Amino acid sequence: MELNRGQPTSDAALESAAALGKAVGKEPSMVQKDVPGFIVNRLGYAMYRAALNVLEMGVADIETIDRSFRNAFGLFSSMCGPFRWIDISGGPALYARVMKDLLPNLSNATELPDTIRQLADSDAQGTINGRGFYQYTEEEAKEWEQLFLEQSWAVRELQDKYFPLDQDKNQA
Repeated sequence: MELNRGQPTSDAALESAAALGKAVGKEPSMVQKDVPGFIVNRLGYAMYRAALNVLEMGVADIETIDRSFRNAFGLFSSMCGPFRWIDISGGPALYARVMKDLLPNLSNATELPDTIRQLADSDAQGTINGRGFYQYTEEEAKEWEQLFLEQSWAVRELQDKYFPLDQDKNQA
C-alpha cells in the first residue's frame, strides 16, 4: 500500500490513511516524491518491458519467460524487495560488476513493444475475456483467479508470521 502525499495532504490525513491500511492488514509505504506509477508500478513496468524485449528478441517463448521469472523472482519477491535481495545474494559489489556489462544491453524503449500493442489493439483482456498472452477457457480463467486469491492469502500469512508490520520498519 503506497501512500503518496499531495501538496494539500496534511500529516493527520497521511497518518489516518496509514492507520487504516495497517488495520486492514496492509504495510503502508510512504512515497517521498510524486512520480507517475509510484514505486511498484515503475518497477513492474520496467520488468514488463524487459520481458517483452526478451520475447521480441527471440530469446525464449512466453511460457519459458514466465517459468523462468516464477522460479527466480518467486523465490524472494514475497519476502523482500530488490535491495534486500541484492544484499543476501551476493551484495552490491557483485551486482555492480554484472550491471556494468548488462545495463547497456537492456531495452530502453519508449514506445510500446509490438507484441503488447497488437494484443491491446485486439482488445485482449487476459482472463477477463479469455485472450491475452495465453488463451483461457472460462473454467481456466476461474482457476487462475482462484489460484491468485489463494496465493495472495498464503503469501500474506507468511509475511505476517515472519515479517510482522512493526518488526522492521526498514524492510526492503
